[in-house]
Order: sequence, then structure tokens, then C-alpha cells
Amino acid sequence: CLIHFYKRTFLRVFKMAPFRVHTIRFYEPEPKAIHTMAFSRDNKLLALSRSDSSLEIWDVQHLPVFLKFIPPLNDVQIECISWYKNRLFSAGLHGFIYEYDLQRLDVKNKCAVTSGPAWCMSVSYAKNQIAVGTEEGFVNIFNILPDSLEFHRILDKQEGRIMCVAWHPKGQYIVTGSTDTIRVWSTNTGHPVARMTTGRMERKKETIVWSLVMTEDSTIISGDSSGRTSFWNGANGTHVLTVHSHAADVLTVTLNAKGNTAFATGVEPTVMHFQEIRKPDGTRKWVKSLHRKVGDHDIRCLASLKENYVTGGVDSYLTISNFSTKNITRLPPVPRTSVIQMAGQTGLCLLKYRCHVELWKLGESELKTGAIGSNLPLNREPAKIVQLETPHEENLMCSGIDTDGTFIFYSTRKRFRVFEVEWTPGINGKSPTPKGVQKLRFQDKSASLEPPHCAAFFKAKGDSDTYILCGYGVPRIECFAISREGVVVTCWSLEAAALQLTTSIQFISVAGRTAVISDFNSNIVAVDLKSVRLISKLPALSPACITAITVSPDQKNCLVAYSDQKLAQIDIQTAKFTPFTGKFNQCLHPDWKSRQVAVSGASYMKPDLMLLYDCQNLILIDEESEVPEPEEKLHISEANHDDSQDGSLICSSPTYSNSLPPRITGGRERVRVHPNPNHLIAAVPMDSSTIVCVELTPDQVESKLPPSLRVKKFGAS
Repeated sequence: CLIHFYKRTFLRVFKMAPFRVHTIRFYEPEPKAIHTMAFSRDNKLLALSRSDSSLEIWDVQHLPVFLKFIPPLNDVQIECISWYKNRLFSAGLHGFIYEYDLQRLDVKNKCAVTSGPAWCMSVSYAKNQIAVGTEEGFVNIFNILPDSLEFHRILDKQEGRIMCVAWHPKGQYIVTGSTDTIRVWSTNTGHPVARMTTGRMERKKETIVWSLVMTEDSTIISGDSSGRTSFWNGANGTHVLTVHSHAADVLTVTLNAKGNTAFATGVEPTVMHFQEIRKPDGTRKWVKSLHRKVGDHDIRCLASLKENYVTGGVDSYLTISNFSTKNITRLPPVPRTSVIQMAGQTGLCLLKYRCHVELWKLGESELKTGAIGSNLPLNREPAKIVQLETPHEENLMCSGIDTDGTFIFYSTRKRFRVFEVEWTPGINGKSPTPKGVQKLRFQDKSASLEPPHCAAFFKAKGDSDTYILCGYGVPRIECFAISREGVVVTCWSLEAAALQLTTSIQFISVAGRTAVISDFNSNIVAVDLKSVRLISKLPALSPACITAITVSPDQKNCLVAYSDQKLAQIDIQTAKFTPFTGKFNQCLHPDWKSRQVAVSGASYMKPDLMLLYDCQNLILIDEESEVPEPEEKLHISEANHDDSQDGSLICSSPTYSNSLPPRITGGRERVRVHPNPNHLIAAVPMDSSTIVCVELTPDQVESKLPPSLRVKKFGAS
């Protein structure tokens, strides 16, 4: 746990306010490989499935935002996913097609496929049908009805497993790939109309067709296990061109929206770009164009967006690349909601993993200040207090800890549990020590059967009881109280009509007796938790999705961050934007706009000082700053490098060891953007002068990954 020191300069009042920053580097989540992905051009959403068969929904209309998380089902292995308009389907080795409810984040319908495990799936918008390839060589075709799937027909059985399937854009043909063979099928007759043999690089080694697509002029583009990207004339079943594009298997091939550009990649993590050109005689030809290395490990899936392309694979990163600008943005594999919750000013923090939570006591230093660049020695090391595992390794939806460090809750897809941590009082000035953990029971047992998607602890002024405010997969909130007898009691609830929300709850932020709640349609409301009434419905500044919400300590304002880089501060009582909103968004500084990822979280350090972060930057916004600081006051001393997890550091900014100096923006509102070479997973205030940051280094992720493809380089051993 590193401790840093930050001196905040008030303009025109030459007074220094110290900020201590704890940097946690003992958070080590287990990376999960990305197996498959699908992009919906209708709602600009990207869905991806990981190795544990969990599903993630990302909004990529502006900056990428991790929008929703669907926990994995028992005994389900997802191999393929597809969008049909705003509906998401998956299939896999379990032999069923699942349709998902994107509000309740659970399975909506399921339909069995013929002949066991399903390996591939493709959707035809022209025919409103979905095709699934199976283990035994059958292609199942289903009609997509408004609320379900209806079995349509099965194509002729072929020998061997069907590894990939694709529709012709107009829906009259289906093309399938398997071992050594590509077939074109007529959807009207169910019979094959063309059969193409891929050939083998070695006589006794089969060639597996891993992926293929079909263009409007019936050109088939395939990628196979020999590292070749091949082009075929699907109309007459002839070979056109083969490019040995990769040194190992080509696992995925995709087209852009216009169908004139193809991308191929695989075990060798280089994305190859193929362009369709028109020759002087009017004929068309596919040629190899650009190539770009986007990682070090196998890439299993690729999707083309409007200007970018997205890749995912064994390294568990979601990588967004652009061929023209050469920008590459890598998003680390972390939970959707904040991974850390602070227990007020006690120094206790709750770290959330996929299937468990850990309660830690942060390190402490007797020194309160020091010279710039010097170390603050820790007189007490960080210590793990307790670890709570979910039953059957169920994935967590949300978790939290109260301000006293006494109560902890977590929610999974199946259960909602509340625990009490029993403490032994400290003697002779020593800190309390943990005695045990007790699971609390619900007075109304039916209340715990519907786990919340998000929740937060709060305490009413003048009331000793602790409360939990919960939001669900429908526009409804519910309040629970923890009685002195250790029983969780239902207090009250507000439904959609009273809340004026339209879909499931996305964020809940509580300060005092005021809660601000948003849904996935960017509706925001403020609720008085004491009188249980709606204070106001807050206006929306942007049609982009909301990425973070927080309430000021004085309960007057609400800060809202959007995925298009806009920031709104709203007066809760009047439901109007404050002057800060207009000033900030009218002249966005290039350093703010140049960020490649959206804000992940926001908090108020003080009523006039805001703390924001994304996975690459720590951002401080001083609302009261009026003029730029003199240049000589903006000098930042370089921090000393410290690789230890339990060391400490003092510097003049909330940077990290071996980090870059902050970029200071001008204007009436001061914005400090502090780049971080590591992944900044979370940044939350412990009090008005202390910040706790969670870092994840690329080496931590790399150490948990399998070896990558070894490529011989000239001059290297």
C-alpha cells in the first residue's frame, strides 16, 4: 500500500492543503479470456462472452462503456453469440439457444437445437432467421418471432462438426465451414449447391475452417488452421485467391459495414486488412492492404465498428484499434461497478472480485508530512481481515460496506446476503480486532429471493439503525433496515410510477438522506430517504449513456459523467444545471477530450473539489478555481520509483510511483489530468484529505496468462 502526498494550491489564497493517497497494488483479479463477441449496428452495443460464459454488454457509440454484466449459468459453455436488433442470443455446448432479458440480466427464453452441442450461429436480417451449426453436422434454422424462436427446418446432414456458419446478406444462401471443406447451401431446398476443398499444408494434418463470411456478390472469405485467408467464388464454387497471412491459425474473419473491407486475425495477434478494389475492366479484386499487431496473445474474436475494430482473446483485454490514426486502447478485465468500497474514515476497505469479497485494513504511517519525493514509512502493514466467498462460485452483481465497517452485503444472480462483522474493542489505544462474521437473516424471507443489481448503505440523521437502498432489474427501489437484533427488515419501496423511471436501475448514489438514482435510459431522479418522496427529476445534458453519478457532501448538487466526455452538475432542489456545467463543457481542454476511455467513477472530496478517474487517468476538478496558476507553481517533482506493494511515497501531486506528470488545463475551472502507466481500477476518497487508489499493473495480468505464440526474430536467440 503506497501512501502519496498532494499539495492543493488555492488560487489567490496561498495556503497548502495536504492530500494523502493510498495506492493499493495487492488487488489481483483472475483474468478471463474473451471467447466470442458480436456488434449490434442497431443500438451500437457490443456483446462479448468470456471463458467462464459470463456476458458483458458495452456501449461503443462514443467512448467504450461497460454497461451491463450477465452472470454465467450453471453447466453452460457459450461458444457463439449474435444480435438481432436489440435482442441477444447465445448458443453453446449445452445444446440450447438462449435469449437474454437485458433488463433483468437473466435468461428470457431457451430453445433446443437438433443434434446436441452447437458450435456456431449466424443471424439473417433479410429473412428474420437464425442458423445454428452443430456437432453432428446439422444446420438448424429458426424463425425469429417477436417473443420467441420457432423451429423452421434442418439442412441436409454433412459429415463432421460444423465449425462456422454465415448467411448471404440477402438470405438465399448459407455457407458453412468444417474440416477441409466449405459448403454453400440453398435455404429454399436445404441442399448444398457448391462444395469447396481447402487443401492441406501437410498430408496427414487436417485443415479446419475456423471462420468465414459471405459478401453480397457471393464472395466467401475464410480463415483456417494453416494460417491462410482464402477467397472463394460462392456462386460457382471455385477458388479465387489464398494469402498466407499468418504464421498460425486464423481464428476470426469479419467484414466492415459496407462489405468492402475484411479483417482477419488469430493465434498470431496481427490484424490483417484486405481491401476490395475495382480494376480498369470493371471487375473487382481483393488485395492485402495494412496489418497491425494489437497484442501478444491469441485473438479469438473481432468486430468491426464504424471507424474502429475491436478484438478480444486470451489476454482478456478488450482492445479497440483504428487503422488510420493507429490508436490502440486496451481496457483491462475488471468488474463493471467499483471494485472498492471504503468504510468511512476507519481505514477499512472492501475489495470486490468475481466470486468473493475481501475486507482489508489499510496501512498507516505516523508521519503526516514530509519532503517532496521522500518516503513515508509504514508503522503498520496492510492486513486482510476477512474473505467472504459466494456459494457455488456465483458471480457478484454488487457489494458494499457501511461507514462503521460493521455490516457487509453482496448480491449475486440468485441471492442477496447481509453479514455483520463482530469486533473486539481495542485496548490501550490499539485498533479493534475482528472477532467473527455472522450472516443476518431477513424478516421477510421472500425479500431475499430477488437480489438487487445495485445497492448502497446509508444512515438517517439522528437514527442509529443502518439502512440498505437497493435497485433492481425493474424500475423499483427498496429500503431495508438492519435492526439491533441483527434482522434485516423491509422498510419501504418505490415503484416505477413514483420514481418516474422507465427501465432497470443503473446507479445509486447516497449522501446523507438524499439519493440520486439513474436507469439505463439516462433518466435521473433525486429521492428524499427520510420522507420517502421524489425531490425532483433531473435533466439530461446528453443523449450518451451515463458512466458515473455522485452527490455532493452538502446534498445540494449531483455530478453526472457521460460517455461523450460531457460533465453535468445539477442542483438537486431546482433540477437545473449549475453555472459550472456550461463553463466546463463550452471550452473542453484538449487534454480532457483526448482521453480514450470514459470516466469510470466520480466522487466529491469537498463540495468544491471533484475526484474522477478512468483506467488511464486520475482527474481532479477544482470548481472554485478562477484563473490559471502561475507557471512556476505548476512544477511537479518526479516521483521516486518504488516497486514494493507496502512502501510509501510523498510527492506534490496524486501521481503514482513511476507515473507521468499531470497535465494542467486552463480556464475558469481547473482540471488536473494525471496519466498513469498502470491500470487505475478505482479511486475513492476516504475523507476530505485522503484518497485511496487501486492499481493493476500489466505485469500482474501477464503473469496469469498462458504462453503466447513464439515467433523467431532476426538477431534474437
